[in-house]
Amino acid sequence: MLLVSLIVFSSYSTAFAADRLVQEPVAADSVTGDPGIRYGDYISTSDGGYVAAGTDEGGEEPELFMAKWDANGELQWRTSLGFDSSDIPPAVNDLLETPNGYMFVGRMNDGMLYGLVNETGGVVKSGVQLPGGGSANFIAAMDIAGTVRYLVGGIASPFGSGTVNSIFILDANGNPGAGIVHLTNYGRIPFDGVTLASGDVAIVGYGSEGTGSSYGMLYTYAAGSGAGSLKKFTSGEGSLTLQAVTEAEASSGYYLLGNVLEGSEQNIVVIRTDGEGNELWRKEYSHAGPQVPEGMLRTRDGGFLIYGGSNAGDGVLLKTDANMNEQWFKVLPDTWNLQAALQLADGSYRVAGSSANLIDIRVGPPAGLALDDEANVITGMTEDMEYLGNGNAGYVVFDSDSAPTFPGDQTVFVRYKADPAAGYEAGESIPFVFTANPVTIASVSPLTGISVEYGTPLTEVGLPTTVDIGLSDGTDLPAGVTWDGGVPSYDGSTAGEYVFTGTLTPPAGVTNPEGHTATVIITVEEEPVKLVGLEVDEDSYRLRVGSSHITRVEASYSDGHRVDVTDSANYTTSNASVAEVEENGIVRAKSPGTATISAEYGGLRSEVQVEVYSPPGDIAPVVPIFTDKTTMHCPSGGCTVTFGNEVSIEIPGLSGDAIVTIEKIKLPSDLVPAEMKLASEAFELLVNTGTTFSEPVTLRFAFNAAAVPKGFRAALFYYDEAREEWVEIESRVEDGVVVASVDHFTKFAVFGVELPEEPTPTRFLDMDGHWAESVVARAAELGIASGYDARTFAPDAQVTRAQFVTMLMRALKADSLSAPHFADAESIEAWAASSIAAAAERGIVVGFSDGTFRPNAVITRAEMVTLLARAAGLETSGDAKPTFADAADIPTWARAAVAAAEGISLVQGRDGNRFEPFAAATRAEAVFLLMRMLDLNEAVSGK
Repeated sequence: MLLVSLIVFSSYSTAFAADRLVQEPVAADSVTGDPGIRYGDYISTSDGGYVAAGTDEGGEEPELFMAKWDANGELQWRTSLGFDSSDIPPAVNDLLETPNGYMFVGRMNDGMLYGLVNETGGVVKSGVQLPGGGSANFIAAMDIAGTVRYLVGGIASPFGSGTVNSIFILDANGNPGAGIVHLTNYGRIPFDGVTLASGDVAIVGYGSEGTGSSYGMLYTYAAGSGAGSLKKFTSGEGSLTLQAVTEAEASSGYYLLGNVLEGSEQNIVVIRTDGEGNELWRKEYSHAGPQVPEGMLRTRDGGFLIYGGSNAGDGVLLKTDANMNEQWFKVLPDTWNLQAALQLADGSYRVAGSSANLIDIRVGPPAGLALDDEANVITGMTEDMEYLGNGNAGYVVFDSDSAPTFPGDQTVFVRYKADPAAGYEAGESIPFVFTANPVTIASVSPLTGISVEYGTPLTEVGLPTTVDIGLSDGTDLPAGVTWDGGVPSYDGSTAGEYVFTGTLTPPAGVTNPEGHTATVIITVEEEPVKLVGLEVDEDSYRLRVGSSHITRVEASYSDGHRVDVTDSANYTTSNASVAEVEENGIVRAKSPGTATISAEYGGLRSEVQVEVYSPPGDIAPVVPIFTDKTTMHCPSGGCTVTFGNEVSIEIPGLSGDAIVTIEKIKLPSDLVPAEMKLASEAFELLVNTGTTFSEPVTLRFAFNAAAVPKGFRAALFYYDEAREEWVEIESRVEDGVVVASVDHFTKFAVFGVELPEEPTPTRFLDMDGHWAESVVARAAELGIASGYDARTFAPDAQVTRAQFVTMLMRALKADSLSAPHFADAESIEAWAASSIAAAAERGIVVGFSDGTFRPNAVITRAEMVTLLARAAGLETSGDAKPTFADAADIPTWARAAVAAAEGISLVQGRDGNRFEPFAAATRAEAVFLLMRMLDLNEAVSGK
């Protein structure tokens, strides 16, 4: 039992949409533009050209013709095959290329037309069999005992009425054989015949058995045995007609093409048979309107292209895969039924039929695309497209996840990619021309804000003249900038922030289409605090001759705070014979009378009246009498022991409980050095044997200020029994007493010690009017700095590393007996060796990574400030950042030190608040910073 499967494509699906396809008349291939041209067949030739045949109904009688084109579409020849004088429309139905030329068959004068045209267009043979009701529909090569002959099939009226299936044979020159075979039992009309691998010919058509319905027929014809068995194919209660046949792969059967008519519906059908002609399955393709196939073409993707028409003026094309599954369907309006189809080398199709033109069908260019030359992209591309560009040797499939860009000058081609599953070849490309984009400003580097002092005019703000810009090509360049007046309008006498906007001047070849601008914020600092008052501690003093008084002076400021400026004020006296005043504010009563003491500071002046008196009769003041010894128990936790108001001992802690003794002693005259003045009684301090102090002991000794003449200073001494001499202890005068710290007890006394003669201030000729004049003079007096010679200092000369470290160690009063241990120690001169060794021992200098010190290298501002910060004991290991305008340029190793120095106002910026870390320091700058460090240290320590 034969099982037949029927697959009906009931409706047109968008899955088979032919929206990619475009059609275009092939004007160069047309024989004439006369609409009377009707093509019957169109084939490709072995030389790469094409041959077509058909009718030209433009004359009085229809003319049959054949034409040949070369591979470039140029017409080579056109040959007339004769004129038809009957009333039946003539036609050339089939062409076949043979070794001797091009055979043709058709209908002329109502008979079976046949003939041969050679390769140059000459008619070798032309004839008509059985005129009066005949038509030759196909020609196929057939093997006859090893000789190729040509079987012609069609219809004829051999019996005077009605037509029958008729065949005859032509030789290689187009001459007919002995006779015509009429197959009266093989259907009515054969439409197509195809040469099989066996050399036989398979023939299809249709027949009728008088029931009103037709059937499709299939049989084979062999030279030796004639017609084989007839296979009939029907369609229920409808009619079925077969128009074309193709042998299946490996001679496994046939693909039969036809149409079925049931009621008002007429559809294309394909039937698959086995090698015996038995139906295996059929597929029916349903579309709007009647569909009449004329033939099918095996395509290079293994599928098929079915061509035909609607019998209503339109052509139709149906594309399937190798299993006859529909891929797309296209209607060609006003072309009439298509009679032939070819697939060209580029994958497109060329069809011919009952129209005046050959028509090319191809996948057209993609729609909806747009070029964005600025962004270097093509918008609208989808993943069913591919592009050729960016130097690629072949097309690249578009990927939406990594959409391409097309920089520079180039032409990019885009097309639909081949889609075998949908039956599409690669499409026609569309070009997009890109040009190199102009270089534009893409970004502007932000600027660090600028802080200026209150009252700074706009001309001195230091607005930058250039800014760094980023370009569209990825490079960075500086650009000029012109600033506006600020928002709000800049006013240096009003504290606050002002936003300045700058218009850019791009470098040559760079544009600024987006109008980028620069922005910088200028901050005017608050108005500085002003000195508004100067006050002394009392309005008047009354001093006894020989006594003294320390004047205290306070400065008051506009913000309400007050500062003790006693050590900074300048003092004068109106009558030095009555009362003298020293530079630290100490007033000494000289003789009875009155005097005015004046204190000046910051341009302000304050006065105090001093009255000096002498006791009546010059009688010494009454002095309390104490015993000569005081003894006191002192616990280990510490105690305070006093001897009247002459001596006070503050013991913070002992190794154990102890007895402390203070004993006043008389000094023999030979124990008072001749060059010193005894200013107090001598005392011997005693403690239990074996007792030690856990912390230094503070001694306070009262002394007679009158015993310390001008040019002398009071100091505490202890007596060294071993050396038999008085040794000075580091001490200070506080509130009329001498204060010192000791770690052992012995004999103590206060002496007046002569002050060294003050050196004549050094004056350098090249420092007159210089901003650092007073600072350099002071440093020279202290022995910290010296001139290049006796009269010049060279303030703007550069400073080497050895010179700066030497001045720094002089300021710190530090030296070393060791030699420097740097790799280049031999290049360190003797005058600097001790200072450099001392600085290294204190961790102030560490040298470079290669172990060298480089004494003769010019010191940079970053190096100098780092050494000062270490010397001042500032925290330099944190992550604090400086606020200078060029802070980003400060090297990492110096950043914390510079921030610490800036935080205590040890260092300030140059013009535009720039630190300039790699700039060389001048001698004036170096000395100024050294003295600034000393002043800040004294302010912190209170000394």
